[in-house]
Amino acid sequence: SFLGTQTAFSVIGWTSQSGFPVMIPPVHSDTLQILYQPSNPDFTTAVLALKNNDSTKARGDMNPFYINLQGQILSTMFQVDKRTVDFGEICVGDTAHRTVRITNVGNLSGTVQEPENKYGKIKLVPITKAFPFELEQNEYEDLEITFIPNERGEIWDTVHFQSDPC
Repeated sequence: SFLGTQTAFSVIGWTSQSGFPVMIPPVHSDTLQILYQPSNPDFTTAVLALKNNDSTKARGDMNPFYINLQGQILSTMFQVDKRTVDFGEICVGDTAHRTVRITNVGNLSGTVQEPENKYGKIKLVPITKAFPFELEQNEYEDLEITFIPNERGEIWDTVHFQSDPC
């Protein structure tokens, strides 16, 4: 079992497919598989306590046997401040502008590639940089979205950002 309230680490099971509790004969071994799945890129620690029947105490008290675990995901993680941008009512041929901010909330620098928009109804232009551009950890760039409708009615579009690495 894990000590504390951490949720990034979980037990998958033994490679031998043994259940719990497991019986490991003397001079034999088995491998406990641990899944590391953090919810954020912060450094994570945990303590795994393995209860056992080692009562020899020749090497000190080994019951439970404590194993310190630690991990950190290194990746870029880009976040936009608006997942939906509404231009409201605009006449055909008029121009509307909105601004969205993209921030690297990961812990590695990353490159933002020029986005693809599904229907080509909008144009995105970085305000201080040019595509592709790099963002360090916690750095952001504002993007100006330009929309010029060429037809009447409700118009939807979807923008997809790709980043390197990860």
